[in-house]
Amino acid sequence: MKISIGTPPIEILAIADTGSDLTWTQCKPCINCFHQSAPLFDSNKSSTYKTLGCNTEECTSLGTSSCVGGNICEYQMSYGDQSHTIGDLAFEKFTFPSTSGNNVDIPNVVFGCGHDNGGTFNSYTSGIIGLGGGKVSIINQLDNEINGKFSYCLIPLESSISNGSSHINFGNSAIMSDPNVVSTPLIKKESSTFYYLNLEATKKDDPSGTFGLCYESENGIIDAPKIVAHFTNADLELLPSSTFAQVEEGLVCLTIVPAEDIAIFGNLAQGNFLIGYDLVANKVSFLPTDCTKY
Repeated sequence: MKISIGTPPIEILAIADTGSDLTWTQCKPCINCFHQSAPLFDSNKSSTYKTLGCNTEECTSLGTSSCVGGNICEYQMSYGDQSHTIGDLAFEKFTFPSTSGNNVDIPNVVFGCGHDNGGTFNSYTSGIIGLGGGKVSIINQLDNEINGKFSYCLIPLESSISNGSSHINFGNSAIMSDPNVVSTPLIKKESSTFYYLNLEATKKDDPSGTFGLCYESENGIIDAPKIVAHFTNADLELLPSSTFAQVEEGLVCLTIVPAEDIAIFGNLAQGNFLIGYDLVANKVSFLPTDCTKY
């Protein structure tokens, strides 16, 4: 996801993540950083950068922060894939591109200036955009502007390899009014970060191993059946292009794999759906869409 931060604005490309709250990018000086092709963000060159104090509500709400340099909130964040980021919590101006043609500037957005970062990141990205439901999430920080509404349309994996682009919308442009839209309730749980849905299918035992079901394929395609995810009031028909992937030449595997403690409706399954979140009405909506043409 492309956004610009700072004054003057510097464009960054970061991973959009609905499963975490904190937005962060790699910053100078870097104690330990993964390689990125774009220059590191230099907070000293931005006139709108300001660190947060240790006793601020945003700092204490993270739950994984400490106090350094007298009164600077240092955050520590880790992820399910063992990736991590450590750095200074700060205010900064964020600039978003708009469908109107004019950029939208949002001052004093809380974000992380990461000085120690690592994990499963490639050189194209510089950090994470937190789209979760927690207090420091971009979604809640922009609430006055977007009223808890955002949507995205993820292109299939094979299209992303050929340099296609997915799109994300905030606010009124995220409202879904097509008659074929189906919606399911968002369920609130103790963790405000995650978006919980009710899946009504009966659970079955899966074979052990990462991929429990694989087939030989000469061209990376198999004639597989459609799989339907039965959410409350919303049946989603998943095409084989979303549920099977070529993991090596001549081998296609089911990408639905067992999980120990938490179930995730992942980005492969979400491909070619326009998916809209409404945190005021507490619902998620789905519309089958060719996201390469959206």
